[in-house]
Amino acid sequence: MKGRFLSAVVLSLVAAGCGPSHEETIRQRSELLIGYLVDQDYAACVELTDPDFVRQKGTDGTQMAFRVMGVFVQLGNITHDRVRIERITVAEDATRGSAEIRVLTGSTWRALQPLKWRRVEGQWYIEF
Repeated sequence: MKGRFLSAVVLSLVAAGCGPSHEETIRQRSELLIGYLVDQDYAACVELTDPDFVRQKGTDGTQMAFRVMGVFVQLGNITHDRVRIERITVAEDATRGSAEIRVLTGSTWRALQPLKWRRVEGQWYIEF
């Protein structure tokens, strides 16, 4: 919970124009999203989702998309310390980015599908 509060404070500073780079912002938002998925807090995931997707699918549809994602990658069975972000990439025009994720299963770190991010009105949102 403390980490989420600090991330929220940092994200507020970004919105004010004095904050981290695009890479750092995507990393912070990815950490928040992973935490919400691990905790199965799908309502919180909606806040990090591309507004166009939320308008198209609605809040309930967006939450369902995250439930399916959580089941597919089995994040509900994983603790926070068994998920890590490997690498962040940002497109040259800074409109798209991605976060490469790994999950520890047994003694092996396995790669998941990268989280894809889209920049809308100065803020980064997860996109499907």
